[in-house]
Amino acid sequence: MQVLEYLADLDAGLSQINRVLRPGGRAVVVATDWSSAVWHSENAPRMRRVLTAWEPHKPCLNLPSILASRLRRAGLQPLRQTAIPVLNTSYNPACFSYWVAQSIRHVVMSRQSVTDEEAAEWFDEFAELEERGAYFFSLTPVLTEAVKVS
Repeated sequence: MQVLEYLADLDAGLSQINRVLRPGGRAVVVATDWSSAVWHSENAPRMRRVLTAWEPHKPCLNLPSILASRLRRAGLQPLRQTAIPVLNTSYNPACFSYWVAQSIRHVVMSRQSVTDEEAAEWFDEFAELEERGAYFFSLTPVLTEAVKVS
């Protein structure tokens, strides 16, 4: 779950999954297609800068779109892919996007891809949007199932 997109060598990781599964064994992968992110901001250019600065934190940003073909290459048969939509219209610790924002802020500041001030302004905007009832976030993780056929 949310691991394979961080592998520098995805094909090697999928080969290892194939190696440890017995025939008929199933692999279940949950990965997020970050191109599906919709995150409301009243400063769209800043939002783009922060998200662009965050992209390099993992080698395979949009894994679901290529996963089926890579599973086949590794000797596994994809069975289905199912979207798991995430929609947050509130910003608080019970929401997925609250914790994603924490992670993104930390990553972009530690890499100095954006200034600390800009990252703080980006992060602080969400609480302000929440106060006005204007917060919106959606994202589509994808569950992919595959089987080892032989």
